[in-house]
Formats: sequence, C-alpha cells, structure tokens
Amino acid sequence: GFLGTLGGGEYLKNRGTALVTGDQRATSGAFRLALAQGLADEGIGVATQNDGDVITTGLTSLKGLADDFDLVVQITGSHNPKESNGVKILGYKGMPFFGPRMVELSRAVGQRQGWSPAVREEGVIARADFIDEHVEALDEVLPDLEHPPSLMVDFRGGAAGKVFMKLAEKKGYEVVRPGSAREVLPDAAFRNDGKPVLAVLNDTPSAGMEAGIWDPSKPEAFDGIRRLQQRIYGDARFAGRRYAGIVFDGDGDRAGFITEDGRLVMPERMLMAYYQRMIL
Repeated sequence: GFLGTLGGGEYLKNRGTALVTGDQRATSGAFRLALAQGLADEGIGVATQNDGDVITTGLTSLKGLADDFDLVVQITGSHNPKESNGVKILGYKGMPFFGPRMVELSRAVGQRQGWSPAVREEGVIARADFIDEHVEALDEVLPDLEHPPSLMVDFRGGAAGKVFMKLAEKKGYEVVRPGSAREVLPDAAFRNDGKPVLAVLNDTPSAGMEAGIWDPSKPEAFDGIRRLQQRIYGDARFAGRRYAGIVFDGDGDRAGFITEDGRLVMPERMLMAYYQRMIL
C-alpha cells in the first residue's frame, strides 16, 4: 500500500519523476530498491544511486532541487540507533513533506489496504553516480581559502566520508589516516609547510555503528577528535600546526565543530557564523 500510494495514486498521480537514495544502514539498500520499484510500477520515472554507493541527505536535497524532481526521498535513520530507519521526503521544488501532508498520506495508505495497482505503463529506474557530480558542484561554490586550516574529521562510519574527502582533495588537502592509538602517527600529520592536512577517523561507512554515537550534538561524539588532538600535540614531531575538528551525523546533514584547543563550538555560535557568511 505505502509504495503505490506514495508513488502514484495519491501524490504524483501516476506521472512525474522521483529521486530515491539511501545511506549506509543495513536496511537502507533494500528499502530504497523496494520504493524505487513501487514508484516505477506506478508509472513514475525513478533515478537512484548505483548499488554500493552511500548518499548523504544533503546530496539528495541539492540534486532534487537542481534537477526539478517531483518527489525526493532519502532512506535514512539519521543519528538514531542502528536498528532504526526512516525516510526524509521533499516535494517539488524542495517543498517540505511533513506534518499535515504526512497525516494525509498515512490516511490514504490506511484506506488502500489490499490495494492492487491498475495495469499501466511502468516507469523506468535509472541508476547513476551522483557523488562526483555533487563534489564538482560543491567545489564550484565553496571558495578556495588563502590559508586553509588543517582539519581532523570523525565521520563516525556515516555517509559523509567519501564526499568530504573528495572535496578536500580538490581543495588541496593531504588526507591522513592516523590509525589506532597504538600505531605511530604518519609524518604527514606534522607537516608545517602550508599545505593543509585532513586527518580522518572512521571514514568507512558502517551499517552497524561500530564507531558509536552518530549525534554531533552530544559532547561524547567528540571523544575521538579530542584523543587525536592529544596524540598529535603531544608527539615530539609536533611543530605547532593545530587542527580544528568536525564530527558528522549518520546521513551527513548535520555537523558539530571543535576548536584547535579542544573547545566545542555551540550551535548558536555556528548560526551567527552562518549568518555573517551567507546573509550579511
């Protein structure tokens, strides 16, 4: 009932296009393909990611807006426990799909129990690589800084790793993987010649949340960054170049920040910075 109702009968009226993507959770792939097929069965043209790719919610939102999809759905549980999953939905031109519209959809699903689709021309499911296109778009709009800071980023095994690292390399960063606390830090972590360094933690997508909490609003989400700062700053090779830190949530649409000296940046200060940079 849900797939057909969302696809054609109640929202798109058996026409239009849909973008369906998903994150790294164990159930996201199956949910994504089932939804894409349900939409196609209703006559909707569907675009989705290549199997094996992990997509952030930000990528999905921007792609949906740029290409004028009539419906955009990201399969994700965001920062919630690994056994949880859900959907984030946008309508045409990025119109929010929540509240009364979700209630209306729920009622429609309930009324169509035992529903079976009418015979109609099936839509097409097209798979594509969205990640490189997204990185190119971000590279164009984000400025090249004269003195870019070195960064350490903990992706927590979420969806943001591939996009962020590809973008950082385009911006001239050298990517370093520090390894465990028992391993010797690579020399590149201490370079002080002006080339920025990106030290990454937990960049491989993880369906099981092995790295722990995915919520950057929780102070404990920064424990890995704090430990890495202590490792680098306490090493005999340390030459004074410090690292700011970033922690992402599960689907890559939220981030938390920590200063070079280990202080958390409160959300209201982040809003002030965004206001100054993007609006003033």
